[in-house]
Amino acid sequence: MPRKKSPLHFAAGIAIWASLVTGGVAFATMRKSEIGPPAERVLRYAVHAPGHVDTKVLAAWDEREHAWIAPLPGDPILEAETRTFVGVVESVTGEAAAVTTPSYAVRLALDPEYDPRDLEGAVYGFDQASGDGPWILNTLLPPRKWAIVQAELAAFVDSHSDEIAEAVRPVGDEVVAHAMEVLNANLASVVARHEKEIDALTDKYRGTLKDDLLPVLKEQLGPSAKEKAKPLLTKIGRELWDALPLARGVWEGIKDRTPFMESDHADKWWNEFLENKAIPIVKAHEAELMKAGEDLVKEGLKDPKVRAAFSETARKLAKDPEFQALLRTIVEEALVRPFDLGGLVKKIATNPKHRARFAALQDRFAPTLEKIIRLVAVEQKQDGRDGLSKEVALVLRRKVLNKDARWVSVRALAPLRPLTGRGKS
Repeated sequence: MPRKKSPLHFAAGIAIWASLVTGGVAFATMRKSEIGPPAERVLRYAVHAPGHVDTKVLAAWDEREHAWIAPLPGDPILEAETRTFVGVVESVTGEAAAVTTPSYAVRLALDPEYDPRDLEGAVYGFDQASGDGPWILNTLLPPRKWAIVQAELAAFVDSHSDEIAEAVRPVGDEVVAHAMEVLNANLASVVARHEKEIDALTDKYRGTLKDDLLPVLKEQLGPSAKEKAKPLLTKIGRELWDALPLARGVWEGIKDRTPFMESDHADKWWNEFLENKAIPIVKAHEAELMKAGEDLVKEGLKDPKVRAAFSETARKLAKDPEFQALLRTIVEEALVRPFDLGGLVKKIATNPKHRARFAALQDRFAPTLEKIIRLVAVEQKQDGRDGLSKEVALVLRRKVLNKDARWVSVRALAPLRPLTGRGKS
């Protein structure tokens, strides 16, 4: 048998409930600016049906799938600039008319926070976000922010150009040195493999070289070549003559003509002279010969007629498909394929001097990087507090939550304003 509650218990219960109600009213009065709008929005959702808008939307082209992407029921409706949620697609009907871009009649169910009359004259479109690298970059760095980032990077480069050069130049030198080693090690064998193609091109342009280039070189550089070469060749010739064992050569020739004796004495004498005397003498003057050749090349490059003749010959070669194909093949076989990029990167990355230089440069760049990250990731809210930027929020929704992969965008004639609180403003 249930026990009857005493009047004292009843009075205590009334007092507790009265305290709770009074406290709730007092708290709501003190925080009405914060509680009011959410409560009003909840009430609007509870008692108001969504408004509807009927419009047409064009399909979006998916570059990765090479197909048209059509809107579907349930796709969100987002304000084009602020990406504010406005509603959802309720139904979609494809049009029968044959057009280049498929068009669909859609019925939009609006969030009760928005009045359909505010969307009169609005422009609708259908968009989709691939979520790939280019999309992430374009989303995080819209044109306005990208311009600021470029300005920050340019300012850093201008103010630290010496440190950047000090860090990058040794790496560039090492890359070039490695490329030259690879090229030197492989070029001769590659050229030998393609000797027939090279000979064919030489034969093809022999007339051009003989009739167009060589006459100009002979006319413009011939006198200078003689002037530079004559004293040097005279000097080398005298040294060779002095070193030539003429008497022994005559004797070896006599021996070759003597019956019943070997007939290669003169050849042996000549080869011995070349190896032991002539080649070392010429090699001793190699630097002088190279200097004379370099001076002649420099002189030729300064001569307008020589430059014009070389340019014309080079243009003819450059336009020749056979020459282009052969050049690509030689570069690929002699440099690209044997170039050990992974090994070179590892070698550069583990070099203590390179690491020290880039660490110092990284310390210099840290403040600029922090400023750029803050520009991209942080946005000041209306209440003055910092929060995630809308661009970062979009990327997180797309990549982490798998949201906003597709949506209908709306551009109203005037900024959209929610109904909650509109009458009080």
